Amino acid sequence: MVKLILTLSISGGLFALALFALKPFMGNRLSKSFQYYIWIVVLLRFILPFSFGINLMDFTFAAPDAPPTAEETVIPAGNSVNPPNINPAAGNNAVNNINPDIAGQPLQAPVTTDSAKPFDLVKTLTDNLLWIWLAGALVSLAFNILGYWRFMRYIHGGAAAVEMPDCGAAVYKSRFAPTPMLVGVIRPRIYLPDIEYTEIQLDNILRHELTHLRRRDVWLKWFVALVVSSHWFNPIVYFMRREISRACELSCDEAIIRSLDGAAKQSYGDTLISVVSESRYPAGVMSTTMCEEKKKLTERLVAIMNYKKKTKMTVVITAVLAVVITGSALAFGASVEANTDKIMPSEGDVLTSGYTNEKIPDTEYSISLADLRRLAAKGDELIFEDFSGYEGKDVGSGLYIQYFKVEGGYALHVGGGAVTGKPMYATFSITGIEENIDIRYDNIDEFIGKYPVPDELSAQIYGYLDTIMSSPPQSSATDDYIKAHQTEYDAIVDMGMPALPMLRAILESGGHSLQDSIAALLVQDIVAAQQGKPHSEWYDNVLKAAMSDVEHWSQDKIISENAGAVYYSAQNSRAYEMFQKNIFANLADDWTAEIGGIENPVWNYKTFAQYQILDHNFLSVSRHEELYYCTFSADNNKFGYIVVAYDGSSLQKISAAETPYLYDFRTILDEITDKGNEAGLDLLSAAASRVKLVDTTRNRSDEVILFTDDGGDHYIYYLDTSGLIKASDPK
Repeated sequence: MVKLILTLSISGGLFALALFALKPFMGNRLSKSFQYYIWIVVLLRFILPFSFGINLMDFTFAAPDAPPTAEETVIPAGNSVNPPNINPAAGNNAVNNINPDIAGQPLQAPVTTDSAKPFDLVKTLTDNLLWIWLAGALVSLAFNILGYWRFMRYIHGGAAAVEMPDCGAAVYKSRFAPTPMLVGVIRPRIYLPDIEYTEIQLDNILRHELTHLRRRDVWLKWFVALVVSSHWFNPIVYFMRREISRACELSCDEAIIRSLDGAAKQSYGDTLISVVSESRYPAGVMSTTMCEEKKKLTERLVAIMNYKKKTKMTVVITAVLAVVITGSALAFGASVEANTDKIMPSEGDVLTSGYTNEKIPDTEYSISLADLRRLAAKGDELIFEDFSGYEGKDVGSGLYIQYFKVEGGYALHVGGGAVTGKPMYATFSITGIEENIDIRYDNIDEFIGKYPVPDELSAQIYGYLDTIMSSPPQSSATDDYIKAHQTEYDAIVDMGMPALPMLRAILESGGHSLQDSIAALLVQDIVAAQQGKPHSEWYDNVLKAAMSDVEHWSQDKIISENAGAVYYSAQNSRAYEMFQKNIFANLADDWTAEIGGIENPVWNYKTFAQYQILDHNFLSVSRHEELYYCTFSADNNKFGYIVVAYDGSSLQKISAAETPYLYDFRTILDEITDKGNEAGLDLLSAAASRVKLVDTTRNRSDEVILFTDDGGDHYIYYLDTSGLIKASDPK
């Protein structure tokens, strides 16, 4: 990847320099539009690795031939080398079981490591070039985006719309606009300084900006910004950006005056002079302006006065030059051949690492699970040289990436910026599963338990599940399906531990179908059947993790489909949409000021819910038809909530209060579940709502979550005391 970026930057830079060299020749001989749009070819050269089969960059980055040294092994054509096996007990550098076919041939010297080796800054930077480039690109792009955002906020803050129905773009006058300009890609706008222009001047200004709009010049400016950000380390791109901006204005002028007579050209030039004389300071980023820099004005005026329609010969020369330039761009293509980054030797190559590029037969594996566990035990001390005794395949282009087949149908990819030292990653995966782990930091056995290779057992489990779910079709109760097919259900339970990974994978998919419900019950029964039996610590942890999956699945079902779905139903309301607007985010400080001691409060939008004020008979006593509730968190580890009223068009603050913790259903679901089980509350069949209970007889009120089950019974969870009780329905 690093090589690809460098070759793109070098080839694009050389091509840009070639165009700079042609600039004196093109001058006024070729059209300004050609001199502008030809830069698109250069920009594409910077970002797209297109090329002929052979290009100059491949020769530039070709490694010079070098004779093998005494520390290298030469593989003669027709011979093969079986890599030595590493004896883990003897350390990283012990080599044994040498194939007798290569006895007597010079072998690679043992690799030695020195834990006391001093820190090498140059090597560290070299090994992390890709991340350094990425950080620079992101910072550069963020700088452009942030600058554009800040400029737009600034200029639009003092803007007023100007009615021009036939203009083709929204027009604004702003006291902060330094000069007439076009900004915006999705919603283009023209900003004019707060100056009274004559009708002719205004016509020329709008004609200029609308020409930019028609040609999508702002789009091209963003494209230039992307290229410059990607090649932030190349000084040529900054000169290129200035030249493209210059060519953009000259070609825009040319497109306008092409249809003007002498008097109209003079008027257009006078408008340029007037605009420049009144310009106060440079315009913002990512905009096209009538005239940004005074020193370029002379060049533009001369070009306007000297404009002549191009002859047929000029058109032919332009077309030929375009073909030549495009062909040259292809010839300067980036070095993208796979063998330019090759570290896997083929026959006749020099072998220094022990790898091979021969295809690994599908029936074999390179690394056993036992060896993989020993390699993983090295942790952060794992290095490329540790894999020199295993048969791998080079799959990298740019980065060095080695692929090893692992026992059981798994795969290991080891990659980095160099073939020696610590790799950037060592990922363990299985085909068809997006998730992977790094063997240095994650547990291999847990991954295998979670994602076993599909086999007859998995097919058998799915077959049993299909049978269980086949009948009775008229029932919606999971127990009815299990009772109808108890034999198949018990067969899965009897499989025990081997069935858990697939059942857990079903739960982790996040669904709440009949299959998910059956899988949850199966996991509970399998774990229950294993209780009391002697197991290893790892086995016990798997059982605990399986039950944890069931708990998370149950809670997610409560949140998304049952009590929580009712509790958070207000997040589909118009009031919720309005509350998320910036104006209400900015009101957080003002609305919580009455509490005191709250620093930088921020709304927790996920806690937004409908709010009711009820008496002891559960009847509404609020004078507002719609009340809503949202919590906030503050920097000084404080929490609270706000209650607002919605009248159909606006929100009004009703009250605010500080709380000892976050009063939210999702946050305290574990506590509610435990207390609900004690009180007989079935959260899977109950509806929940956020309520303030007012007891006028005792002159008190309580902040609660009110639950109502299928039978009409009410359960009250008191947020202040974390207690849950059952209350009788009012008669």
